[in-house]
Amino acid sequence: MHNDATRGGSPVVASTEQQTLGRHLGDVIDHLLTVQVCAAGGPSVLSKEPVMHGLYRAARSLCGEPLVYGAARRLMEALDGGGRVLFATGFVVPPFLRLETDGPLGVAVLGRALALGLRANPVVVVEPDGVGAMETVMAASGLALARDVEETRDVPHKSAVLPFPVDPEEARREAARLLDDIEPRAVIAVEKPSRNAHGRYHNGMGVDITDVTAKADFLVDEARRRGILTIGYGDGGNEIGMGNIADTVRALVPGGDKVTAVTEVDHLVVTACSTWGAYGTAACLAGMLGRPEVFHDEQLDLRLTDACARAGIVDPFSGLAEGWLDGVPPHVNAALVRLLKFIVEVRLNDWHLQSYREWANDPALHHKLIGNHAARAG
Repeated sequence: MHNDATRGGSPVVASTEQQTLGRHLGDVIDHLLTVQVCAAGGPSVLSKEPVMHGLYRAARSLCGEPLVYGAARRLMEALDGGGRVLFATGFVVPPFLRLETDGPLGVAVLGRALALGLRANPVVVVEPDGVGAMETVMAASGLALARDVEETRDVPHKSAVLPFPVDPEEARREAARLLDDIEPRAVIAVEKPSRNAHGRYHNGMGVDITDVTAKADFLVDEARRRGILTIGYGDGGNEIGMGNIADTVRALVPGGDKVTAVTEVDHLVVTACSTWGAYGTAACLAGMLGRPEVFHDEQLDLRLTDACARAGIVDPFSGLAEGWLDGVPPHVNAALVRLLKFIVEVRLNDWHLQSYREWANDPALHHKLIGNHAARAG
């Protein structure tokens, strides 16, 4: 199990006020992001009934707290004072054989939030032929691409994208080398396939994608062995982290052992779209820090979805590079961002509610005003 990173001998924890606000925000955000808006959700698209709530309940029962809050809290602890974070993403979808939007968008948003809010620099690993596309998305987030990985160690607001091997043995070696070189405070997987119990990787329709998938689950396994915080974001059961609730996945999601992930993480976030879980974590973090700018706005979200389109990253349902996310068009995704932004901002500065509470606590004023109004009305 993960041991919290320490600074000066003791883990840094969020204040009581931050935890109270974070739990409240996390609960609201979790409920919003687990509404199965469309058919998204990996193998769950084959189910006759939405399975998201069952998957969410299983994940929440493991940690006993709102999922996006748990991720934000753990990242605050692990990244006190900054540092680097390793992200793994990239889901190659047949028959189009291109990266899908779910994953890259979430990494860009959460990576930006960790840079602005916690002074962390994101380093992203992806399939070798997806490096250029991922660089386009990271640059669109506002985080400048580093000249080399070493620059991400000290220069603020830098990001880097690296290829990760498809071959399992190379992946094991590269996992150890990267963790030695990067020294990340956390390893985060957003919509990244995990092997099943038979060592194979499948997409939501049960198609074997082993030969085109970078084996980033070995990176997560090695990070856990070293006591580095690991967080996984999934929506259908075949992603890194969903091994935490493998029994529930087998029971609810069509495909059984064929699609069920075995890779576990320290903290799992399950939402209707994996990227939305990363969005929710960024929003919750912004609220806990009292800094709404840490969470991006709808204009930046549209810039990111446009960057995905320009980079040739596709929607898995249509196969078109138009910025759609799991069947959701860009303007709808941006509307969700606007709602999340409001949820955070209104809890940090709600002068309407403050004024209402003041008036509500003065019954004598209400009685006087109602009496005066009734008298004028005759």
